[in-house]
Amino acid sequence: MSMTTRENVVQSAIEHALNAYCDHAGMRLFRPFANQQGENLRSYCADVLGLLDDSRVILLEVKELDCETGKLARFEPEQHAACCQFEQLGVPLGYAYNAVAELEYDLQPRDAEWPRITLTQVNRSTPGKLPSNTPDIKHHQTLLSWLTCADSGDSTKILGKLHGFVRHPEVLRNGMLVLIYGVTENALAMLAPKEIDAIVKTLNSSKLTAKQQEKLTTLLGESADVFKRFDVLKKKNRLRRPKI
Repeated sequence: MSMTTRENVVQSAIEHALNAYCDHAGMRLFRPFANQQGENLRSYCADVLGLLDDSRVILLEVKELDCETGKLARFEPEQHAACCQFEQLGVPLGYAYNAVAELEYDLQPRDAEWPRITLTQVNRSTPGKLPSNTPDIKHHQTLLSWLTCADSGDSTKILGKLHGFVRHPEVLRNGMLVLIYGVTENALAMLAPKEIDAIVKTLNSSKLTAKQQEKLTTLLGESADVFKRFDVLKKKNRLRRPKI
């Protein structure tokens, strides 16, 4: 999904602030192109994807808040429905938006503490707590507050069961996220590295064929049903798109 100019500015501020503030902790961020984002298994569900210390997953869908009206410049119900589905799986996906008109990152000269200040000027909300284009600004966490919570985005236990397959944020495509958060820990723990590799390659398809779904069921048992539910929601969303 293409972004507005101002959304790009907000996203750049977030990325630079995260990199500067978390530099000591090995922050790695990835910004997918607009044509790489979407709902299919091979796409990415967020504007900013990150890994912190190889244990914390950061997924942010960036929006621009018009501080005069208190409304987000763009808010797509279809996209929100998909974000909510990821949230229901336990994926730590959140909306991030500027809570002030001018972020410290944009000012010249900047304060020496600009990374921390910028992160306090950006709010983060789970999809379920942001049902419309009017965010509850006072009750949403700042991105800094979320970041400093000990368990925010902590996926150490789950990622450890994937035998090092998640080392870079670029691998956090939708299919991988559904595998990480939607499949039971017991099912993941029983997989050999060779089997995980086969699953990851299968999930890199934009759409699962019946044969591929059967292969996943063989490897994951009933846990593979989560991928069917994912495809069902995608089809429903497609049906809701207005005709042009």
